Amino acid sequence: MRALAGYIAAVREKMRDELTNANVELELEDGEIAGHVLTAVDDVSALIPKVYDDTIALYAAADDDYLVDDEDISAFTDTDALTLLYNSLAPARNITFDVTDTDNSITEFTFTIVGKDVNGTAQTEIFYWYNGLSQKSEKLWSYVTSATFTTIAGVGEDDTIKLGYGPYIYNGLTIRLSGPTTVLDLSTYHDRYGQEYFKDMIGVREVEYPINTGSSGAMNMRNFSLDEPFLNIRYSSGLTASSNIRIKWAGKHKVTFDTSTIPARLEEIVILGAVAHAFSSMGSRKIDMVNIGAAVPGQLRDIAMIKSAEFEKKLRAAKPVRVNQSYSME
Repeated sequence: MRALAGYIAAVREKMRDELTNANVELELEDGEIAGHVLTAVDDVSALIPKVYDDTIALYAAADDDYLVDDEDISAFTDTDALTLLYNSLAPARNITFDVTDTDNSITEFTFTIVGKDVNGTAQTEIFYWYNGLSQKSEKLWSYVTSATFTTIAGVGEDDTIKLGYGPYIYNGLTIRLSGPTTVLDLSTYHDRYGQEYFKDMIGVREVEYPINTGSSGAMNMRNFSLDEPFLNIRYSSGLTASSNIRIKWAGKHKVTFDTSTIPARLEEIVILGAVAHAFSSMGSRKIDMVNIGAAVPGQLRDIAMIKSAEFEKKLRAAKPVRVNQSYSME
């Protein structure tokens, strides 16, 4: 596996060879070369995407249960803690809080949640009165140890607070029923770091529900259509929360300094594409003609055209994978 640093080094070496042949001395920064590598990765992904086959746990968009349900805060003073009805959140998620200020008398509060993140690591998040009476945490929580008004002023009779789940859930798809179709909102599915998982989706290839765990091996394939970020599945009974669905889908390849999904057979193609993009960028700049000569930008553009043609030819010869954006819903 070649990670991003390896691609940068390979692109720089090939560029130096071309520039030496053209009798030109120019260097690009690593960051700029990295950008051209990632552009080439996107080019490759468009024809030969990464295919993922994921079994995903389904959860409803929100729960009716609350960590704190209309607790009376009318007599609260600084450092008063709320009474939590429970502590664990599975899956981990954002937390919402809603303060009811009956007579608009509250003039200040600092509200602090202490607990654990998705990995069980201790964390704290603080909310301030000036951001409003209804707020949502930026962090994801798997466990809440305490919820405390560090400071509060101006509370009055019948003032209360609710502490609940956020509308976007870690590791869960929002489900809704629409006639003969079940609709999954793919934008609500997040990875373990809270990032949107399907954001680089190119197409969906298969949908299986319910997943057959029996000995027959028969797969319960469903007709579907993709209207991003919504995956429409022909299943009128509706999918059941806490069950699983299998989605086989195509997405962009990922290359970082630590990992890469580019198969070995495509690495040289990515390098060639990055070289082409780099020379194209260099040739289109306003370059200091006094130092390098007036003919150089044209030379760089010529190299870019040759490398671009080689890149496209090799990419199309690399047996692209057909991506089904949708199956018929009829």
